[in-house]
Amino acid sequence: MPILNKISNKYIQEIKIIEIIHIVSNFLSGWLLWVICIWGYLLLNKQVSPEIRDICYDIINFNLSFIIYTTLGFISILLLIGIILIPIIYAVWIVLLVLGAVKHLAWERYVYPLTITFIK
Repeated sequence: MPILNKISNKYIQEIKIIEIIHIVSNFLSGWLLWVICIWGYLLLNKQVSPEIRDICYDIINFNLSFIIYTTLGFISILLLIGIILIPIIYAVWIVLLVLGAVKHLAWERYVYPLTITFIK
């Protein structure tokens, strides 16, 4: 469902900036710093459209969910299940991260699967 007809050029540029922050900070630093980066972006830009804010919240929820999944994976290493789960969690995270970035850059709303909603 394209959101291009609902969003002006200004907001399209914001989506691109958010996705660049999303990809770069995730690959360079991991989940937690990225959540802080996007949260900081929302705090610094008070006049963010509701659509952009929803996209930011989706991305924050996605990363917070995978922080929890990874933590559970490391805990389950004691049961030897985590040895298999950790690489699977990481691979799923990478695939969904790239898929979400591509969809957002194509101006489509992407709802990340496997996400727990913390922020609405």
